[in-house]
Amino acid sequence: MHDVVAHLQANARVHAKKRALVYYDNTITYAQLNEQSEHIAAALVACGAQPEKVYPILMDRGPAYVAALLGVMRAGAAAAPLSTTYPQERIDLIAHDCGSDLMVDDAFVKEALTAASMLQDEPARSSDSAALVVYTSGSTGRPKGIVHEHAELAAAIERR
Repeated sequence: MHDVVAHLQANARVHAKKRALVYYDNTITYAQLNEQSEHIAAALVACGAQPEKVYPILMDRGPAYVAALLGVMRAGAAAAPLSTTYPQERIDLIAHDCGSDLMVDDAFVKEALTAASMLQDEPARSSDSAALVVYTSGSTGRPKGIVHEHAELAAAIERR
């Protein structure tokens, strides 16, 4: 498979009721993760999400965070994970660097999951399109975004 979303969708079809994630006492199945990521993707598309655009995600770690990452990718865009423990200056700098006017955060995800919209058409993704942008620590100056493509992440999943 050429992308992370395709892996999720295949697992949701074959292993719908199996645990996809366990985070402390919170468990989510493949079907639930697939559905939540679709709701988040639909909300992003409704907000004008563009393919290859980078959307920062500022949330605490957990199943909703993973659904948000996958939702951004499913919308055809790339996710830039941020930690809620980062100083505000770093968050602002990376958000600005992403060039997005939208921050995927707890409020956005809650609203997307409550609206429960579905994608009309799955945005196109290719194996060489950006999936994830991870920012360096910036220890030698300004943080730099390192782009990871779908094929790279899918290969990492397949190796496990």
